[in-house]
Amino acid sequence: TLNVAAKEGLPLLFIVIDNGRAINTFTGDVAKNQDVYLQGQHYGIPGLKVDGQDMVSVMQGGRAVVDHVRKQGPAILQ
Repeated sequence: TLNVAAKEGLPLLFIVIDNGRAINTFTGDVAKNQDVYLQGQHYGIPGLKVDGQDMVSVMQGGRAVVDHVRKQGPAILQ
């Protein structure tokens, strides 16, 4: 999906909700890279990680990535 979105410049926003758990284990126990927002770098898709407990951070980050998606193409928000 990331490849197609990048190749075609699709206006897609990938939202990652990470509560630190991977089913019944902690994410760090099963994933080497816990920063999912970086997964798009190989495809030229920018990513942004915000503190989900900080409303202002979520609002500012959300606006920034939505603006990017509308004008330039896909992005990842974690």
